[in-house]
Amino acid sequence: MVLAWFALIGFLSPFLCGGLMYLNKEEDGSPKIIQGSMSAKALSLMSIVGAFCCLIMVLKGIHIWGNWEIPSIDPNVAARTSTRARGKGGIILLAIKFFPQFLVFGYGIWGWQLKTYLKRAKWLWG
Repeated sequence: MVLAWFALIGFLSPFLCGGLMYLNKEEDGSPKIIQGSMSAKALSLMSIVGAFCCLIMVLKGIHIWGNWEIPSIDPNVAARTSTRARGKGGIILLAIKFFPQFLVFGYGIWGWQLKTYLKRAKWLWG
């Protein structure tokens, strides 16, 4: 249950940080976040917590990579379900098959996108 919260926070944090930067822009496109303001503190806290959650999910993916067993499913049931969903079930089956790799590389990329916010976090806090 706790890992689900880490996954959700890590997944949403780049969107939230980007949205907060988008809301605090001047008319010419430059950011107008004031050092030490409430929005600056929220942005720095969101970026730090989001990067921490992404790191936890990457470490969890590394942890389960070696002993991940793909859930067994009857091929007839899988084919029948895939045809009902008009072929979209194959993507979900691939995500389940490569779940640890998805955690490591997916959340690694999300955490890497927070790099620009993390560089400014100490300055923004004031």
